[in-house]
Amino acid sequence: HDWNRQIKGFLTGGMLTTKYVARSMIAKGVKGAIIHVISDAGHQGEAGNSGYSAAKAGLLNFSRAAAMDLASYGIRVNTVSPTYIEHNLYLFGLAGVVRRQLGVTSDDFLQGIPLGRFCRASDLGYAGVWLASEEASFVTAVDIPLDGGAMRKYWPWRPGDYTGLNVEK
Repeated sequence: HDWNRQIKGFLTGGMLTTKYVARSMIAKGVKGAIIHVISDAGHQGEAGNSGYSAAKAGLLNFSRAAAMDLASYGIRVNTVSPTYIEHNLYLFGLAGVVRRQLGVTSDDFLQGIPLGRFCRASDLGYAGVWLASEEASFVTAVDIPLDGGAMRKYWPWRPGDYTGLNVEK
């Protein structure tokens, strides 16, 4: 049930949104941008959430293919991939669910983010505004990670535990 719901909602929903928005833009001769919100889960496996991870990975690659299909019309397709977004639902409600399911706390997540904080809704908004702007008119088929460096760090490194001391001394 969860698999079908997530594939239908995220992947099929993203495809249908792109289809109808692009058709309208083409019919009106409008150039511009279509932006999909992925997730860091679309770039890596997330335990207990395989449908979500698969749907978001599929939408990521669908967006890249759509960018190629729509480029000749002047329509750019890009994505943004936030990590956990800071909001009250997560910090006060969902954190308990995550803790019970995975045995981790919000602090455990924070310790894996080099910039030391969750993504904010404003981070997502700023990235979207830039991708939709004229300043990004030559950007297509690109994903912007909004993860504070988490997906690009060496996997065993826990920045929250880093003291800056040289172990060789």
